[in-house]
Amino acid sequence: MTYRAIRPVSIAELGELWPQCLPHLTEAMEVGGHDYTASDVLAMCLLGKAQVWVNLGDTVRFCVVFKVDAWTQGVGTLPDKRVAVVILGGGAGLVEAFDQCVDDMTYWARANHCAELRIHGRMGWRKLARPGDRLSVSFSRAI
Repeated sequence: MTYRAIRPVSIAELGELWPQCLPHLTEAMEVGGHDYTASDVLAMCLLGKAQVWVNLGDTVRFCVVFKVDAWTQGVGTLPDKRVAVVILGGGAGLVEAFDQCVDDMTYWARANHCAELRIHGRMGWRKLARPGDRLSVSFSRAI
């Protein structure tokens, strides 16, 4: 598979590319109010629990982080499934290349036995949904 817009970063490459990814991911964490710190994300990637994907020309223009979860339905007869979940994304050009990025990540997710690709983001990201995409809402409230 030749990725069109974005490609996975191997653990061996992560040390070299992380400093270029960090500003994009930090901005996404600050704006989105995520529950992750940069060190959390790096640790997840180094432990193989998440992956950084980049659009790489001369420098990293944008990147996303996703992880694969085993999704246990636990209800009725619905089967358990593997789900690829995008947890962070940011940088210049991501919105313009969004459809190609989703296609690239979908191809990878299918090849790795995932039944679904989920993208978590702020409300503004909903405008990028394709016809047929299922949208959901989640709430977060400090207590």
